[in-house]
Amino acid sequence: MVGTANHIERMDPAVLRAGRMDLKVQMPMPDAESLLFILRAHLRDDIADPDLRDLSHLAVGNSAADIDAAIRAARSDARHSRKLLSIPLLQKHLGISTASADESVIYRVAVHEAGHAVAAAALSLGVITSMQVTAGGGMIARQPAPHHCLIGDVDAEIAYSLAGRAAERLVFGEVSAGAGGHKDSDLAKATRAALEIEATYGLGLLGPVWHSDPHQMYLATPSLRDRVRQRIERAEKRAAGVLSGHRQALERLANELAARRSLRTADIRRFLEGASPDRQHN
Repeated sequence: MVGTANHIERMDPAVLRAGRMDLKVQMPMPDAESLLFILRAHLRDDIADPDLRDLSHLAVGNSAADIDAAIRAARSDARHSRKLLSIPLLQKHLGISTASADESVIYRVAVHEAGHAVAAAALSLGVITSMQVTAGGGMIARQPAPHHCLIGDVDAEIAYSLAGRAAERLVFGEVSAGAGGHKDSDLAKATRAALEIEATYGLGLLGPVWHSDPHQMYLATPSLRDRVRQRIERAEKRAAGVLSGHRQALERLANELAARRSLRTADIRRFLEGASPDRQHN
């Protein structure tokens, strides 16, 4: 049996257990290279390859289905207006804006994601496998390094989660709301990890105890909220120190990511070779 789903967490666990859906493969949004392959397959006879390559970078954030629909709409538009299919027409149906204001947003997102990547290298937290940026936000994928879940390991993960926010402050002097806002945001991950140290891992000041509802305990206990906040603030300060020591690598990676919109492992590694491990973690 083969199936697809956009929200696997909503599926009945009985469908996912062994013997039914054994192999589960996550399909991320296509990067620029994947989009270029799709564009070439449909448009190689209509648009010059250098123009398709430029379009593939601008189109990052769109799915294969989005690209297909935009091409069909652009062809229809060209026929009805009796014009040749063109890059501006494709950009129109992909919703791509080339306004200069978008570039400043994209660069901020690139700095944010580059902060995560540099921190991952400096804290020895695994390999960054891909990065993407659009005006609507960024994405970074990491193959985590194995660890023993010591308190230092969890603190390093919290610093990694806050490194995007720290990078924004370092480069721009202030932070955006991009690190927060939803349950899978950087701030949400950092807060959960800091809370778990105290309430479920048995590694905090509460000692070897476990609580079934850490969130409710967090809301009801001011002293616990203070400890969680202090841990998060220390982690962000640590991330800021790491990035300050690798600012050149941070800005070079951010510039490359903003220009290309997506990067893969080999490209990313070139910019992180000089990111020496943070001795606090080792």
